[in-house]
Amino acid sequence: MGISYEPLWQTMKEKGISSYRLEKMGFNRATYHALRKGRSVSTNTIAHLCRLLDCRVQDVMEYMTEEPVIERTVADIFNEMQREKFGG
Repeated sequence: MGISYEPLWQTMKEKGISSYRLEKMGFNRATYHALRKGRSVSTNTIAHLCRLLDCRVQDVMEYMTEEPVIERTVADIFNEMQREKFGG
């Protein structure tokens, strides 16, 4: 469980805002990198991003109920490759 900042990256892309431009708008570079690493930030930081990007909280972050899980094992991948190669 946790917070994902994936909506932020999408919002920045849609609005044509680079990390450099965000910094020039007054957003701290170290805080940007903390977000990139998925670290916790304050609600003041989220509010600052919303002001700078003229967006809503959900355009910056989302609550994830589960951490992504890799369900395929090496054996699964090997078996899949064998089926593709030899049919069946």
